[in-house]
Amino acid sequence: MAEIPNNNNDEGGGVLVVQPRKPLHEFSIPKVTDQPSCIVYPQLTVDRFELKSGMIHLLPTYYGNPTEDPYMHIKQFFEICATIKIQNLDDEQIKMRLFPFSLKDKAKSWLYSLPNASIHTWEELSNKFLQKFFPAQKTNKIRKEILGFTQKEGEAFHECWERYKEMISSCPHHNIES
Repeated sequence: MAEIPNNNNDEGGGVLVVQPRKPLHEFSIPKVTDQPSCIVYPQLTVDRFELKSGMIHLLPTYYGNPTEDPYMHIKQFFEICATIKIQNLDDEQIKMRLFPFSLKDKAKSWLYSLPNASIHTWEELSNKFLQKFFPAQKTNKIRKEILGFTQKEGEAFHECWERYKEMISSCPHHNIES
């Protein structure tokens, strides 16, 4: 970059900064830039901590496919997080730092598409996740199935009861009094 004295009679005077010339093709070359995260991580009370790769490999994986159960993913995620203790990190910090590693494909793309610095707590992160991957129409479909639940012909009562309990647990927010 060159600095040239500004001898024009305009108000500012001072120095005119001239950017170096670049060939046109250099403007189309992709560059790696720091992409801000949608997650604002809680302030650490430790200087340093390490997430071991073995710990990350234990995490359940959620791809964002319609056949996947987001509640089951969170339940399995909680099971793993409950076994992880890092000195001076609370459970919320552990969950917020590990959860992105459990997402792949469509689910990871969804996370990356969220506005920068839009998530500050585990509750916000988990609520946004469930809103995206357990939409209202899925809730309504399961609610209708629960309300219309019947025992299948030839089905033993204990099998019917297990099927009913699975249906209820697949949508904990069904708001149907038992």
